[in-house]
Amino acid sequence: MAAEDGLNGIGAALSALAGVVFFLEKFAEGAWLLLVIIPLLIANFAWVQRYYRGVADQTGLGRIPAKPSRPDTADTVVVVPVAAVSNVARAALTRAAELGSTVIPVAVDIDSAVTHQLSLDWEEWDPGYDLTVLPSPHRQLIGPTVGYVRKLSDQGKNVTVLMVRTEPRRRIYRLMHNPRAAVFSGALKERTDATIATMVVRL
Repeated sequence: MAAEDGLNGIGAALSALAGVVFFLEKFAEGAWLLLVIIPLLIANFAWVQRYYRGVADQTGLGRIPAKPSRPDTADTVVVVPVAAVSNVARAALTRAAELGSTVIPVAVDIDSAVTHQLSLDWEEWDPGYDLTVLPSPHRQLIGPTVGYVRKLSDQGKNVTVLMVRTEPRRRIYRLMHNPRAAVFSGALKERTDATIATMVVRL
């Protein structure tokens, strides 16, 4: 058995020596690239492994998490951005009432004439919710809404923002619609701690 192990060791040593000799002979022909590529691959694999270990640690994969909290629904506020009195607004308010105990429709005052007409239409419609108009001195749409949502969150309320997106059933028409809801949602996700819900209204 010892003799067999010795022969295996000698064979391994000779194979390693042959590999080194072959590498040195081909070094000038491009084998030197292996000295660069192999360490880079090893470093990349190690980086990817560390990243996924970090993700698993932060998300708690493989561990039993604590029981989920159950916040008081009386503090749940659903903010609904609206641009006009329409069937879309009606559908949004109906869904918002299912998500929280307090529903706050908001409009940003970018154009005073448009906002005034919206207020008149809202008063005539009288959906059961007061319209909150957010001032916008710089005629910005996203900034005032983000600030308002942050203010509600700072008051200790659980805030959900319900974004409504109209989507034609035929794809050929989808490019004709303003992707404002997606931009709005992205800004709110990045700059607030509110829950962002998206409601799709099919046309």
